[in-house]
This record gives sequence, C-alpha cells and structure tokens, in this order.
Amino acid sequence: MKLKLFFILSALVAIVYAVVNPFLSGSPSTIQLWSVLVAVSAFFPAILAFIAQKNSLKTFATDYLSFRNTDWSSVAIVLGTTAVLLPVLKLIIVGLLGNLLHVSAFGELTTSFDTDIFGFIFWHNEGMSDFFLACLAEIVYLLIGGSVIGICSCIFEEIAWRGFLVKYLKGSDLTVALVSGIVWSLWSLAMTYHAATWSGFAMSLILNIVLSYYLIRIVRVTGSVWTCAMVRGMFSIGTMSFCVMHGSPVGSYIVSVVIALALIAIVKGCVKQYGN
Repeated sequence: MKLKLFFILSALVAIVYAVVNPFLSGSPSTIQLWSVLVAVSAFFPAILAFIAQKNSLKTFATDYLSFRNTDWSSVAIVLGTTAVLLPVLKLIIVGLLGNLLHVSAFGELTTSFDTDIFGFIFWHNEGMSDFFLACLAEIVYLLIGGSVIGICSCIFEEIAWRGFLVKYLKGSDLTVALVSGIVWSLWSLAMTYHAATWSGFAMSLILNIVLSYYLIRIVRVTGSVWTCAMVRGMFSIGTMSFCVMHGSPVGSYIVSVVIALALIAIVKGCVKQYGN
C-alpha cells in the first residue's frame, strides 16, 4: 500500500510538471518561475516518500538519514574507488577507442588542454607531466567537489530511489534497479523538461538503470543513502575529463555505462560484504 501510494503521488506530480514545464521553460517572462519549480522538484521524492510511508518525521529521518548502521570502512572504499576509477577508466576507454582505434564518437586524449576547476582555478597544461597532474587533480576534485555537490543536490532523490524503493520493493537487486532506474528517468524527464529525443532518453534510461544497480549495491554495503548521493555527485561532475577531447553524446553515454559496469565488478571485489 505504501509503495502504491508513492507511485500514485509521484505520477501525479510528474504529470503536473510535464504539462506545465514546456510552457514555462519556453518563455523569457516565466523562465525564472520555471527555474524555481525545477529547484523545488529536487525535494519532492523525499517528501512523497515521507507521505507514503506514514511514519513520524523522526522515524523517517532515522530510517534514511541516520548513521547508526553505516559501515564507514565500506564508505571509504566505495568513495575512494569511485573517485579514482571514474577518471582512470574513462582515460583508458577513450585512449583505446578514440586514440588507438580512431572512433571519433569517443573523443581522444590530449596532453595539451586548459583546466578550469570551480570557475576560478585555471591553468594551461602542456605535456605528460601536466597530464598526470591534471588526472590527480581530477581525482581530488571528484572526491571533494563531487561528494559535496551530491549531498547538496541528490540526497532527497536518493532517499526515495535508493532508500524508500529499496526498502519496500520486493525482488532481486536487478529488479529493484530496473524499477528504480525507470522511475528515476521518467521523473527527471518530467522535472527538467527539454525537447528530449527518444534516442537521448533511451541512452539516459540505460545509464540510469546500470547506475541504479551500482547505487543499490552501495546502499546495501554501506548502509547509507548519503554515500549514494555522493557517488551520484561524482558521476555528475565526472562526465567531463580535463584530459579528454569529447566526441558525441552517444560515445559519452557508452563510456559512462561501461565505467558503471566496471565499478560494479571492481567494488564487488574490494568490499567483502558486497555480495552478501
């Protein structure tokens, strides 16, 4: 009943946004209102989960935001591994497919590039020493910046997608990941309306399902949706690499999916409890 109520409320809110957003986002006079509505939508998944769960706020917060069941060693392994492997795997994949096989869709690595962090740390890079320095800087940037951005922007969604749904959905982690990824994708489409193409939505859906599986395994290992939010932040700002000349959106999605699959396998080997 709680799950059914959550889906009904989510569908109603998503429909309202899907109907209203195209009108508000296309007019200069209403663009500010649209921006506010998009910002407010980040809180809705947690609010709807709270309404559907029908518990007190204290109980709800304890269920999803408490650190009492957090495995801190697993948190450190997951965050550190994700921050390191996101850029490293991307460089390997792009180097193989872009530089060696010359598939333009995947871009290519370059040792001459400009680095711009947070909009105020800027320098020009030239040569291999700068290349490796930029890779190290990106790892630190993902670990700190990605974690902060994830906590600030993703925690309310993660309470619903990897907290509430994981708690109440029955079935294997793959089944939960499919449902979570589909709900997440449809919600994002409705909340931040753009003239999305079917191919673009399909690629986003595939990535969200794969990433959902990774995040579900993370919440089971670490006992914390906070970790999921931090990892999502890393993926959000890790879609661009300082050392990569980017190709097509299709290539970028494929690289992200491959990285997520690799992280699932690698973290499974790093964290003993992962498979339990």
